[in-house]
Amino acid sequence: MRDIVASIHPRHAQAILGGTKTIELRRKLPKQPVGLMYIHETAPTSMVVGAVQVTAVDERQKDEMWAVHGPWAGVTKTEFYDYFDGMEDAGGLILRYPDIFKAPYPITDLGLKRPPQSWCYVPEATT
Repeated sequence: MRDIVASIHPRHAQAILGGTKTIELRRKLPKQPVGLMYIHETAPTSMVVGAVQVTAVDERQKDEMWAVHGPWAGVTKTEFYDYFDGMEDAGGLILRYPDIFKAPYPITDLGLKRPPQSWCYVPEATT
């Protein structure tokens, strides 16, 4: 099981950490089983602000994904379909047990030189 770090816009990061967004939609999914997802909140914060347990990885046809997970995706139907435009299937990480860090820290503390464009595995030496 590997941990990942994902770059997430503040609106979505706060919804995940607040427990109202329980699926993180992604066009590309991890191939290895995931334990934790560290949340790197993008600008203006630009810090690792929390973590959440990934309980499952789901990939299915777009319409079915929206029907099953839409209410917990933290996006409008238009945003959802715009994000997955040109793709037949949609992917998502099912999230539980968010943990807001009392003291956010820089991405370098996870052993990375810069934030990932989307997501990446956390180097094993730091997990």
